[in-house]
Amino acid sequence: GRLLRTGILRFLNTVVQFLPALILGPLLNAIKLGDISAGQQAALQLFVVLCIKTFVENQFFYQTTMMATRVRSMLQACIYEKSLRLHDASANVPPVTLMQVDTGKVEDLTYSLHTLWDGIFQVAGYS
Repeated sequence: GRLLRTGILRFLNTVVQFLPALILGPLLNAIKLGDISAGQQAALQLFVVLCIKTFVENQFFYQTTMMATRVRSMLQACIYEKSLRLHDASANVPPVTLMQVDTGKVEDLTYSLHTLWDGIFQVAGYS
């Protein structure tokens, strides 16, 4: 659920990211021709698109941070429960190291899950 939700937000963010480049042409053209009403309309469109982009991007980062925090805390809980069942002599790596360093790496991976497909999508969209 959360992975799909963050993927949709990332997709919407990228789509909205393309729009200012499309609006900027008519805005510059209106400035060049001196058409005030067309310039105002394009400026308003640009403002609305940038507001939408800000909202969608913030929602994406919020949802991604929530997902990463949940993943990290679930892994830490699993490692802690497992470490309680292990004997001290059988643990090669202290559980605190696993709980802090390794779960941090998985948390960082959670932030970049959508980067691969989104990077390809951005390259295709801008070319």
